[in-house]
Order: sequence, then structure tokens, then C-alpha cells
Amino acid sequence: LEEVTQDEKAMKTLQEFVGYSLMHWTRKYGKMLMLLGPTRTGKSTFLNVVEELLGGEDNVSNQPLEDLCSDGSAGRWSPNHLEGKLANIHPDLDGDKIERQGRAKNLTEDGESINAERKRVSHYEIEPNAKHMYAANSPPSANRHEDAFYNRFLTLKFDNQIPRGEQDEDLEDRLTEPEVLNGIFKWALD
Repeated sequence: LEEVTQDEKAMKTLQEFVGYSLMHWTRKYGKMLMLLGPTRTGKSTFLNVVEELLGGEDNVSNQPLEDLCSDGSAGRWSPNHLEGKLANIHPDLDGDKIERQGRAKNLTEDGESINAERKRVSHYEIEPNAKHMYAANSPPSANRHEDAFYNRFLTLKFDNQIPRGEQDEDLEDRLTEPEVLNGIFKWALD
């Protein structure tokens, strides 16, 4: 983290947010994590390690924010994937416009519910406690500028690009070994 963020405050924020993700019973802080920066800066590696820490696909969904906040069919079917999950992690947020910025509040605010729907089941309300983590090369655009929408994000810059020849191709595998994940878990608890 020190190599890719080069910022002690950012590292503390990442630690705190990963710890917050372990709090499956609440959304009391009302925030989403947004990692911004060019390619090859470690954003996806960080998110993949956190996903593994949280138990993989059993506990993590991978819905794009633009789908969760859509008026179209994606907005209709995506929310049900959040039910019972610790986190929603998507490593490649599209720069397309977010249609329903108000939905971001419903996704993050304690006590707020959203409509979910499954095929052959009528829509129902859920209060998902999944913590949202996204990575992008540039921030998402919104239909209109709303501070309430942008205030939902803890935005951290990952802007130290690692040249291809210097990348550690085995880093993610090493970071997801059980004894290393145990150390990361303790780091998140702190």
C-alpha cells in the first residue's frame, strides 16, 4: 500500500474501510470506497485481496454502481445480488453517467431500503449492508452535480504506476495465502 498510495492517511483510510466491511450489521457511516488512478497502480489487486479476505463470492457481489443506480433492466435485477453480502466490489467502474444518484444514498445509508427483484418473484424491499468498493481510472459522472452523491465516496488516489517490467506477477497470490490473509484480517480489525 505504501508503494501504490504513497500517503499514510490514505493507508489508514483503506485500513479503516476494510475493517468497516467486516461490520456486516450496519451501514452507519454511509460511505463507498472509490480508488482512482491510471492502470497498473494496484487498485484491482487491492480489491481482489479484500474480496478474498471477505470470503469470495459467498460473501461478495460484483455489481457495477452504474447498474445498481440504473432505471433500466440492470437497475431492476442487480440489487438482489446485494442481499446477505458483506461487500459489493467492482474493479472497473465505467465512466458512464450514474442515472439515479439518490440510489447511492439508499445503498449506503443505515435504515434505507431499495427495491430488489428476482425472476418469477415480485419485487421486494431489502436493506443491504454490503459495503461498496469501486476502482476507476476517472470518477463517475452524474446527470447533475449533487454534493450528496459525491459525498458518499471516500476517494483515494492510486497514482503510482508500476511499469510492466517491474510488476510482481505473483503478488496477489502471495497476499491471498491463508497466513497472509490472517495478518490482513488482524490489520483490518485494528
